[in-house]
Amino acid sequence: SLHSALNELLTKEEQIICTLYKNLFIEVPGKKDFKNSLLNLKKDQTISRSIVVNFLNDNGYKRTDFTEQKGEFALRGSVVDIFPINSTFPLRLYFSASQITSLAFFDIDTQNTKETLEEITLLPAEQKDNFSSLMNWTKNFDYYLWNPEPDLLEKIKSGEFLIIALAIVICCF
Repeated sequence: SLHSALNELLTKEEQIICTLYKNLFIEVPGKKDFKNSLLNLKKDQTISRSIVVNFLNDNGYKRTDFTEQKGEFALRGSVVDIFPINSTFPLRLYFSASQITSLAFFDIDTQNTKETLEEITLLPAEQKDNFSSLMNWTKNFDYYLWNPEPDLLEKIKSGEFLIIALAIVICCF
């Protein structure tokens, strides 16, 4: 997702962005606003359940009875189920008073734990009103503009031609 790509831009030191030139001007959240709309959660962290719920409500997550789709969350006693937009599986948080005792991805159908986690960063499910552009996010980047021949693009798409980059690659086509 776009928010996952923006999070990568915030957290990784070396990056290569592969995008069409026009995409450098698409509306994205401002860098400062986006950074402030992340929520880092860790096992044994002291944080009230209401702070997590307020974050979810303020950042476009929808409360449901059962968490089945990205951008949804459900509350049951000391358990908060969240389907982060940047995850393949929903997340289950267990609270004891104001402490996270467990974080785990779970299977929607069986409700069984798939993987326990030590920490996770929740991204906003919706974009807020303060817009910027991808160009503003990359002010300090070196730019290399490339206008390949159409037949080379077809070879790349078909797998006949392979491009390898020794860095994080974020594609925003």
